Amino acid sequence: MRYEITQTHVNSFRNNHYIYFEDFFTPDEWAQISVIQKDPAKPLETRRDMFEKDPLWKKLLKKRRFADVLRGLYFKPSVLVAFDQVLMQESTPIYPTEPTPIGEVSCFQKLVAGALIPIEEVTLHLMDAGGPIDYPLKKGSILFFDTRFEIPFGDLTTDPAHHSVLIGFGSMETTYVDNPKDPAGRFLKKYHKWTFGDTLSPDFNPLILRK
Repeated sequence: MRYEITQTHVNSFRNNHYIYFEDFFTPDEWAQISVIQKDPAKPLETRRDMFEKDPLWKKLLKKRRFADVLRGLYFKPSVLVAFDQVLMQESTPIYPTEPTPIGEVSCFQKLVAGALIPIEEVTLHLMDAGGPIDYPLKKGSILFFDTRFEIPFGDLTTDPAHHSVLIGFGSMETTYVDNPKDPAGRFLKKYHKWTFGDTLSPDFNPLILRK
């Protein structure tokens, strides 16, 4: 399955800061996504950087269609997965409930894009070039967004029946920094021996696109 990004896609993305694809995943892939770790009783680390723990999830992220979309929208020489994180209702909220850009809540500086994958259907309350809009995300779909897009965390983390996956994409210039607003940023330092100032590396971060 190949995705061709047209100038219409690019223009819409630049105006609205997001682009949505229905049926981005096959039924078999969706079956895999639907069983992603989302047990609130498990430590937060089990729901972060699943590409490290789950080889099938990592393989899915490296599917050609991800590269097709990112190649069409960006002009970076390389794009890597900086992190992935399950969004869900937590006993103690870990993200703000108001819409917030990904850069404000990430321990990675100079991210290039992000994506949301709904595990259950959810309606997002967005603001695009035409004003407020209710935007339903269906199973099997994905929403790519740029770093100016304000993620509606309130829609994604206040319903116990809803779960989604947040993905941050970066380049070789993306840097690990100290950001207290990133709920899982510190465990990179603790468990993976990252130091502030380190940049993304294909030795750890899945390489999605190399031009």
